[in-house]
Amino acid sequence: MLLTRNKFKNRCEKGLIANRILSLCLPQSVPLRSLLDGVGISVKDKMERLLIESSGDDGEHTEEDSLKQISNTSNCLKIDLKKYARSSYDTFLQRQIFGIHFIDDTMTLSATRMLNPDRYSFIQVRSAKIPTTFDERWDWIKVFELLLKLKADLIEQERITSLLEKQRVGLLEVDVSVQDKFN
Repeated sequence: MLLTRNKFKNRCEKGLIANRILSLCLPQSVPLRSLLDGVGISVKDKMERLLIESSGDDGEHTEEDSLKQISNTSNCLKIDLKKYARSSYDTFLQRQIFGIHFIDDTMTLSATRMLNPDRYSFIQVRSAKIPTTFDERWDWIKVFELLLKLKADLIEQERITSLLEKQRVGLLEVDVSVQDKFN
């Protein structure tokens, strides 16, 4: 419980498992207190695939949360790199981690993926204004479009997870592995 302006407010922020794991195996420090407003975990491999932040309309907080999204989604990819080191590099380049960021009345879907061993991409996929009045009700169409895009992308990521798993255990042949590219 958090007391704010004489009102009680529940804080249900969640820590990221990827940050805890990386803090154990990387020489540089990883912020452990990087809490999120929501985390979506894959059913197939129990890994974090969707990170949710809500910032309100405070500019400084919004900027911090945006940077936190970039850092956290990249950390999730780093954990996948370790897990799928024996999988195909080309398949791994299709792996994406998604973020939803609520800023005031706007919802933004982003995706992070690896471009090469030294470079990551963080892009805005879609953005939608969340309607708050009856007159704005048609804006729900864009919100639903965003959610359907997210669903389609998450289904595609489950397919990629299946491929990565089969490659990792040797059921599918791998020409160049993730591990090969990083050595």
